[in-house]
Amino acid sequence: MLKSLHLKNVQSHKDTYLEFSPGVNIIIGPSDSGKTAILRALRWLIWNRPQGDVIRRRQGGETSVEVVLDDEIVVKRIKDNKQDQYVLNDYVFKAFKSEVPEEVLKALNIDVINLQRQLDAPFLLSETPGVVAQHFNRVANLDVIDVSLQRINSEIRELSQNLKFYEQEKTKLTSELEQYDYVDKLSMEVEVLEELGKANTDLRSKLGNLSRIIHTISHNEEEIEKMSYVVEIEGLLNNVLDRISEHEAMKERLERLKGILAKIESTNEQMKYERTLVSMEGSLSAIISDIQKVEELHEHLMEFEEKIAEIENVESEIERYEMMVKEKMELFEREMPDVCPLCGSIVKKDEKWNVKQ
Repeated sequence: MLKSLHLKNVQSHKDTYLEFSPGVNIIIGPSDSGKTAILRALRWLIWNRPQGDVIRRRQGGETSVEVVLDDEIVVKRIKDNKQDQYVLNDYVFKAFKSEVPEEVLKALNIDVINLQRQLDAPFLLSETPGVVAQHFNRVANLDVIDVSLQRINSEIRELSQNLKFYEQEKTKLTSELEQYDYVDKLSMEVEVLEELGKANTDLRSKLGNLSRIIHTISHNEEEIEKMSYVVEIEGLLNNVLDRISEHEAMKERLERLKGILAKIESTNEQMKYERTLVSMEGSLSAIISDIQKVEELHEHLMEFEEKIAEIENVESEIERYEMMVKEKMELFEREMPDVCPLCGSIVKKDEKWNVKQ
């Protein structure tokens, strides 16, 4: 049951609101006042008839028809130049084409028997017996049974035809299948070929790995050949370092001998002093004692002279080693590249090796 009807921009109705009372409601008015437009609006809302923009007001604007039902269900149809949609409560239906959404039809629950136009003939009285029968069949849902039986019979006929077709296809395929008895044998051969292909793939993979290893070895051999001079220089460098170590040891030994020489000089001074004392002493015993001391000092002096001789030999050896170090360093500077092959640092050619004397 309708509780209210609201029309906006529907033919002659710019904005019309109708509230219905329970029972029978009568809408009266002069001709062309819009009574029939109300029925057209309801048909447009319920069945989407007429289609197009016939029902819309010529002045334009958004056209809408809204009804409120007894159970407070609101159904609304809205259309303008950009949209055409149904609204059921808060749910919006779009892109429904010419068919009204099923949910809207169920909510309205209005059939053609509930809505008659002014010039429509009395319901079913002017219709043929067949049309009347169709209507009552539809009311009793007999038309659904007829349609279902028609669909079932149609599907049975279609399935029978398909069954016959598939049986023919089965016979045809069975005869064709006999021509492919050799496929089982081929499948075994294909399996063998697949295994061979897999083995071939593995061998190719191993061959690729070996090729990469051979290339790496060849590259390493080339690098080793390029760096062979480093081995020669390394031996020379080790020899130079050994000579430098020997030179440092000689310098330490020279320092020790210089200390001994200083002691000898101090002893000589002491001897001179002792001789002075001997000349000043009148006592023979003192002289004898001093002589003994002189002899002892003389022995020490002999030892010191031997040490001095050793020092002179060491100094000559140091000079000889310094000459050897200088020659080795000159050779090293000629052979050494700009970048050190051992540590990778840049060698400055203008820096000289200085040996402290």
